[in-house]
Amino acid sequence: QTCALPILMTGPLIWQVPSETIKPLFGWVSLMIFAAVVLEIRFGRSTGRTRLDGNGPEWLGLAAVAATGGLLTAWTGIAVGELVAVYLMFFCRMRIESAIANGVAILALNSIVGFFMHAWLGGIPWEFLVFTVPGVMMGGFFGAWTGRKVEHWINQRSRASSIYIHS
Repeated sequence: QTCALPILMTGPLIWQVPSETIKPLFGWVSLMIFAAVVLEIRFGRSTGRTRLDGNGPEWLGLAAVAATGGLLTAWTGIAVGELVAVYLMFFCRMRIESAIANGVAILALNSIVGFFMHAWLGGIPWEFLVFTVPGVMMGGFFGAWTGRKVEHWINQRSRASSIYIHS
């Protein structure tokens, strides 16, 4: 997770991407991540892991993904948590709950550091923040609620189709 912080803080100073380029790209990437999570819920091949052990290539991959996510987060405000969660689910075969929890923790740390960095630089539009914070909080609540409903629906469809196939 610490790999994302230096990139998050210096990325926009080194390489500035026009918002009309990054926002559509991130939208498509978000849709692909959504599809990947739905597939993981439906066909999950998790090994039941809840954490990474050792210092092997998984850690190097995680560092690269976190750094890339830190750069995208610097441009768009989100990405590091999603990329880390997908990496942990698909490449490290971590349980979906643990992967998402790790992604959220990394996103929270990066968001806090990014907030203080931008506050120090004087780049926070406070009038925008007044509406963003409640929106994020409501989105977090309704996103978790929707995620549980979608997972339940997918699991019900999965059980129904397996009963139909085996009958």
